[in-house]
Amino acid sequence: MRAETASLGWETCQAETVADATDQWLLDTEVSYRSANISHARHFSYGMLLNFDKAVDEMHLSEAGNRTQLLDLAAGTTWLTDLLAQRGASCVALDMAAAKYVGLESADVFMKKHLTYYERVLGDMNKLPFRDNSFDIVLSHSAIHHSPNIRDALSQVRAVLRPGGSLFLVNEPTLSLSGLFDAPITGEEQVRGENPTSLFGYLLALRRAGFSSIRMYFPPGLSHRLDTLAETNRLGDPRGKGQKVKYFFIGRILPLWNRSPVFRYIIRRYLFWPYAFVVGQFVIIKASKSARQAA
Repeated sequence: MRAETASLGWETCQAETVADATDQWLLDTEVSYRSANISHARHFSYGMLLNFDKAVDEMHLSEAGNRTQLLDLAAGTTWLTDLLAQRGASCVALDMAAAKYVGLESADVFMKKHLTYYERVLGDMNKLPFRDNSFDIVLSHSAIHHSPNIRDALSQVRAVLRPGGSLFLVNEPTLSLSGLFDAPITGEEQVRGENPTSLFGYLLALRRAGFSSIRMYFPPGLSHRLDTLAETNRLGDPRGKGQKVKYFFIGRILPLWNRSPVFRYIIRRYLFWPYAFVVGQFVIIKASKSARQAA
């Protein structure tokens, strides 16, 4: 019964999106992220796109060209897949949704506009419909935390990666330390299939899934957040009086500290990962399959 309710809820969300969408709305997706103003919602979106850009830089697609076989998990409208195809990767977009404006049929709009091409596969990231050793790179952009069993999903990803291939977890949310003891997710978040874990939970799941090398990157989105705290404070935060008091303090102290190269180094080298574990944060993780491993 719970699964049926979740399915109906998700279908309703899709129907509402389709009713309000247009082709230009799709094409404006990246523009709306990159032209983000300082308001909280847009500020947050721009930071996520900066994190994606960092991951793409680490993929070194321009060096490998069209030889890079890349799988985009839970690709949705495929707007990120299209960006990767523009960089020269040979992409496959996987998603459970097909309908235009919410799923894989949206790709027709991007490919016509940008003269790109990539394969689209209707499927579940929990049951990957690909042969072992098929891809050089797998991207999970805020996707893997929707799996009901993250470790099993990661094991399937490792299987379809070629020896020496890499998985990039980008903008995956981590639970705070207190969030680990919260009640089970219900309501709208359950409908969307939210199942985030802690930073330690992701790292442990990657190890147990058989990944041999794991590297974490400091997210540029957080750097941007720190750089613009003073402006955020000046405009005020829309989330309530208590939050405004908090940002009044943080917006005056942290920007001063953040101008110091020493402070910036300490944050990136020593403070971020404890902070991500205790408070929760969107992370960028690269996990590689050993060059000696088969599926």
